[in-house]
Amino acid sequence: MASARGTLRWTLTLLALVLAMTALLVSAARLTLGQVEHLEPRLEALLAERLSAEVALGALHGDMQGLDPGLSLSDLRVTSALPGDELALLDIEEADFRLDVAASVAQGLPVLSQARVSGVTLHLYQAEDLSWYWPGSDAIETLFSTEKEVDLARLDAWTAGLLRQRLWGDDLRLVLHGRQRTLKLQVPRLLISGEERGAHLEGSVKLVEESTAPVDRPDSAFQVVMDVLPGEHGLSDFGAALQADMDLASLAAVLRVLGLEEVVQLDDLSGSTRLWARWTAGRLEDMRLDLEVPRLALSQPPTQRSGRDRTLVLEQA
Repeated sequence: MASARGTLRWTLTLLALVLAMTALLVSAARLTLGQVEHLEPRLEALLAERLSAEVALGALHGDMQGLDPGLSLSDLRVTSALPGDELALLDIEEADFRLDVAASVAQGLPVLSQARVSGVTLHLYQAEDLSWYWPGSDAIETLFSTEKEVDLARLDAWTAGLLRQRLWGDDLRLVLHGRQRTLKLQVPRLLISGEERGAHLEGSVKLVEESTAPVDRPDSAFQVVMDVLPGEHGLSDFGAALQADMDLASLAAVLRVLGLEEVVQLDDLSGSTRLWARWTAGRLEDMRLDLEVPRLALSQPPTQRSGRDRTLVLEQA
């Protein structure tokens, strides 16, 4: 009887210590997050050093909801550090993140109960070799460098973690400043809804081409819906279903900005395409393509023409 009482007493004592430590940690986290706005200058300096660019942050805020810490920022602007030539590189109007502590502990990886970004604009500039970069910064070249080795296991882990999140993106834009023209790809809404049983992704892309003449574009140049189901060994034997729709005239506009006209000139391309694909056990099981091309006209670019102009025209393909 005395032994049982002693065991119960020690158990209650340990439980009280654990609860006290938890309360101290939560209080410390609340205090730290409440003072996070004082870290704005340090964060600006850190990002400026890492990106080799000018960084300005409007506001930074942290708070706690129960045991879940949250962080939000607004009006983040990254511009080139070139003297006398300030070029926009990245703009983020608002971003809100909140960590789900209970789900993170249960799944053994960080799980966000809220991750929402809005008003994000990424600018890329085209170099002479048709690659894309940030003026005065090597951040983009480093990110997409083909020289470094790819750790497939680490990539698989990052992808699996991403598909466990619930991510919302509103008014996302990619502006491609090409050598001949500028093209803006706009994503009104992007949704990634993930949980342990699988993930759902959907989004659409609108295209705006800056030109002197008005261009008639469809409401969406590209639409995609995808469901991913993890297998017994995670993403190595995943299952997935994909449906994607694309307007070919919009695709032609993107290809022109990417530099296709250096090789072949797209005089006319219209129509649409729909792609269905299904993966089973990590392998492509089935893929179908419905392609409708009323007219396709190709010719040599002006720099390669010699003598008679030759144009290839295909109709009702």
